[in-house]
Parts: sequence; structure tokens; C-alpha cells
Amino acid sequence: MVRPDPLPIRAEKWDPSGMASWQHLEVTVRADESYALEPFGAAMPALEPGLRWYDVITELGDQGWELVHVAPTPAARQFWFKRPKRA
Repeated sequence: MVRPDPLPIRAEKWDPSGMASWQHLEVTVRADESYALEPFGAAMPALEPGLRWYDVITELGDQGWELVHVAPTPAARQFWFKRPKRA
């Protein structure tokens, strides 16, 4: 029996230029509930000292950051945010 050719798969090429229009921020929360912020294409957000990690997540939302991904790992949880670059 002859199988028909599979339908051609058309993959869109990823265009990294779209990344330039966004600011990105990664929040890593460790098992002891300490956290670290790492901005990409953005300034470090203005946050009050002494905030707990979940208060940081809330404050980032209030500052216009959009939560786009949560990645749990055995050692930590990572929260990824984005927001449009400001002119």
C-alpha cells in the first residue's frame, strides 16, 4: 500500500525584531522564598524594599507588567513578564 505524501507543513519564520518592541522581566523565586529580578531591555522596576515575592508580583502588575509565563522547577519558580517599550 502506498501512503500519500503528508500535507506540507508551512512554518512561519520567527522574527526576533518583534522582541525589540517589548521590555522583559524575569522574577526567580527560590525555595526559601527569596527572589531575584532580572530585566531584559528594561530598567529595574521601582519597588519598595522588603516586599515579599508575591507582593512584588502584584506590584509589577500595577506597574503595567503582564505575566506571560510561569515555569516551576525543583529549585525555584520563574515568572516571566513583558510590557511594551516606552518611547
